[in-house]
Amino acid sequence: MAFATALGLGMLSCPVQAAPASGSDTVHCLYDALLNTMKNGRTLGQSGRFAQLAPVIRRTFDIASMTRLSVGSSWPSLTEAQRQQAIESFGRYISAIYADRFDSYAGQKLQVTGEEPAFGGVKVRSQIIKASGEPVNVDYLMRRSGDAWLISDIYLDGAISEVATRRSEFAAILRACESFSADPGFCSNSLEVRDGLWSLARSTGCEGGNVGTRVHVWGTAGAGCG
Repeated sequence: MAFATALGLGMLSCPVQAAPASGSDTVHCLYDALLNTMKNGRTLGQSGRFAQLAPVIRRTFDIASMTRLSVGSSWPSLTEAQRQQAIESFGRYISAIYADRFDSYAGQKLQVTGEEPAFGGVKVRSQIIKASGEPVNVDYLMRRSGDAWLISDIYLDGAISEVATRRSEFAAILRACESFSADPGFCSNSLEVRDGLWSLARSTGCEGGNVGTRVHVWGTAGAGCG
């Protein structure tokens, strides 16, 4: 019963029927869901946090645009079916990252501090206050999509781009994939491969190194952690 209640509260924080009126509203929606997930994190577990956050991530992030930018120069060579599968996989990938990052609550605060015009949209400024009281500045680049404002990139401390980080990871994973696969078709849908191997590495407790290292180790050796 507690599990179902926690899931229900998470869904209420970002209703499907009402599109956020501003970029700040979108980030507030995301933060409400993250805080609720954190407060119920231990009860929900990894899979429960993923199930609670995935629908919110898809409603607040411009997953299609972020996927295209993260895949980079190989995007034009993908078929429409591969692109749709890549977008689906990228959405799961981002949701898994957030389920992992925001796993418990110890008094942290997530707060929106302002909004300003930016090229092609608006920038929403926010702070995440750690349990220690240390603030982390997180800026959201927002794009208008129909009636909604969606997150198209995230900047940590004003400089580190989430899309650039994901693109770097994906490039490393793709190189690792190509290095051990003799089948030319094996890496044709690289995001699906990455998504699957990421899940395998996470489920077996591989915590060392970056995502690319973990996938490379699992792909070549079949066991062990980077």
